[in-house]
Amino acid sequence: MQEFGLSKTVLGGALSAFFMIYAIGQFVNGQLADNFGAKKLYALGLIGTILVNLLVPQFGGVVGLLVVLWGINGVFQSMGWSPIVKITSAWTPQERKGRVSGILATSYVFGGALSWLLAGYLAQFGWRWVFYIPVILGLFFLQLWIRKAKESPEEVKYKPNFKETIKAVLADKRVWFAGMGLFGLNIVRYGFIDWAPTYFFETQGANITIATYKAMVFPISGALGALSLGWLADKWFKNRRTLLGLIMSIILATSAILFVHTLSWVVGLILLAIAGFATFGDHSLLVTQLPMILGNKRNTASITGFIDGVGYIGASLTGLFSGWLIDKYSWNHAFYFWIIGGIIGGIFVYKSNARIFGKRKVSN
Repeated sequence: MQEFGLSKTVLGGALSAFFMIYAIGQFVNGQLADNFGAKKLYALGLIGTILVNLLVPQFGGVVGLLVVLWGINGVFQSMGWSPIVKITSAWTPQERKGRVSGILATSYVFGGALSWLLAGYLAQFGWRWVFYIPVILGLFFLQLWIRKAKESPEEVKYKPNFKETIKAVLADKRVWFAGMGLFGLNIVRYGFIDWAPTYFFETQGANITIATYKAMVFPISGALGALSLGWLADKWFKNRRTLLGLIMSIILATSAILFVHTLSWVVGLILLAIAGFATFGDHSLLVTQLPMILGNKRNTASITGFIDGVGYIGASLTGLFSGWLIDKYSWNHAFYFWIIGGIIGGIFVYKSNARIFGKRKVSN
């Protein structure tokens, strides 16, 4: 922003381009993972995002190219989650899917927290290093994936067809409710993730490194939420997960409302931690647990991609609209927008869980 004179609306537009393309990619790539192979699709996505991260530092000041490149990054990033859920589900027995999904959900939470930690440190040497160093890490994980990843214990050779996998998604109301739950939840989730460092930087006078470290409270506590919800779902709630999802949603809305109005930065960090715990708890339920429970070896990636795709339409609204609200009005207006999204998400989280666990027995 300082080097090229970019507004929050412009940067928000780049974020929205990423999330909109990511959402479309999730719809497509869930199908591709089921029909053509999860391992190959994930590797292609990682190669693509490595290349984009090499290009962004060269064209960061050209607004059009920045938006286009970050949109292309969304294409490749969308090749990640559905294949991973599909492969994990194939390796996990039904009675352990709640706990395993909670552990899996910490991957993107801890990964996000560590990326903030790394970015906050690297930014002091220049913002371009924030893109270059992850390329090296990406190459390391790419070779590890190619050598070690297996589709399933039996290396399943059965391939479904597109008609079968699309029908498994579109005909199931439970999947639609889960997707709408994630739509609302992603508004508040990416509101905090994308804008929290800037919020601390501008409102509390912290330098960018300290602001980033403060914002890490959100994903770190989120990892605890994902782990806790996965364990609680299997251990205590089982077919009453609707209640657990509702509790998390109420906690999220309450903590977000209080965060807007607190004047103490210490209390603010505590509330941010509580919001992260609840957000990622619900998120892990929607994008990890439910696809594993609803799907099978033929359509798990398709179901995951659809839920995630609907969810990231919500995320795409957050980038541009939040930036515009902050530029035009105030930070509080953006927070109110995120809170509304969280409330909408909570309603559908409750409905999705009621449909899945309250009215119908789930089969393997």
